Amino acid sequence: MKTEVYESLSVINRAVEQVSLHIQRLRELSVIGPEFAEIRRLTAEQVRAEVNHKVIMIMAEAETQSASLLGKLKAAEQEKLQAEERS
Repeated sequence: MKTEVYESLSVINRAVEQVSLHIQRLRELSVIGPEFAEIRRLTAEQVRAEVNHKVIMIMAEAETQSASLLGKLKAAEQEKLQAEERS
């Protein structure tokens, strides 16, 4: 699941970059006005920031729990290995 979450976040971030690029292009081509373009660009950036924040907060908790569990498992394996080496 983790891989899919981070992949989706990456895709969203790249997509917003593309949206911003093409809004700027339409502005430069005088298809849309500068104020209209800037408001839409900022809207896209806000959505990106909000999604990033939400996902990162959720994933930070999951990663903390995962790191703790893996640390305990690693310590148990190290103790087991050391006990076998002493035998």
